[in-house]
Amino acid sequence: MTTDEERTQYYDDKKKRDMLNVKFIGNLFLNRSLNMAIMRICCGQLLSKFVEGYCKYEQKTDQIEEGLYENDLDALVALFE
Repeated sequence: MTTDEERTQYYDDKKKRDMLNVKFIGNLFLNRSLNMAIMRICCGQLLSKFVEGYCKYEQKTDQIEEGLYENDLDALVALFE
């Protein structure tokens, strides 16, 4: 990725794909194709990724861009909806 526009486009596309996957998992759960244990695992993974990204951003240990860790929280909210 050479330019900021390409980087922004990449992260926007990644967020869109992630949100579609989360909505698909939510629909599988609503149709009773997934059980509660799998949903707990999905929610736990999304929450742990958010907390990990937030901690890295707060400690400034990595070059993580602002707001990227929030995508995991958005996905968790979409899963609950």
